[in-house]
Amino acid sequence: SGPPEPLQTGAGSQRLIAEGMVSPDGASPIYRTVADTTGRDIWYRALRGDTTPKPFEVTPADETMPRFSPDGRWVTYVSNESGAPEVFVRPFPGPGGRTQISAGGGTEPVWSPDAKYIAFTDNRVRIRIVDVQAGTIETVDTAGNNLERGDMGLTWSPDSQWLAYAKAGDNQLRAIQTYHVKTKNRRALTNAF
Repeated sequence: SGPPEPLQTGAGSQRLIAEGMVSPDGASPIYRTVADTTGRDIWYRALRGDTTPKPFEVTPADETMPRFSPDGRWVTYVSNESGAPEVFVRPFPGPGGRTQISAGGGTEPVWSPDAKYIAFTDNRVRIRIVDVQAGTIETVDTAGNNLERGDMGLTWSPDSQWLAYAKAGDNQLRAIQTYHVKTKNRRALTNAF
């Protein structure tokens, strides 16, 4: 406890800090900054010991949406280096390279609590799940409309068996849907009124 301290300081090189998350062990926040020269980047720092901010992913492209795996060993994030947003995963804090896990665009990555799956939405507004060990991608559902891109509210059940999300109906109102990972069954929990 004590007075708040800034995550980053400097001569205006990082003007905005957003999309922050603390590692599962509570030792390191990871966050997105906006820099004059490199755009949106991902940084982290320790909360004890050497608290100097360190770059996690800093490139001329935009990197956003950093998310720790439940065990804190991996981070997913989104980069538009290819010209379209794609989801990547890499070890935290390193060393190790990154692996692209989306194909055809990707945003809104969410780890399952058991760290076996990563759900995301792609550029065709499909909800997709990556099996981390197998490296396979399956399409769960297609959203109701393009307005839902990046705003599906992807949420895992605590046992990692169900993925819940919001999907627009023909009237543009949303219904809560669920998908069971093992049985591949989808069902609506609410209607779109």
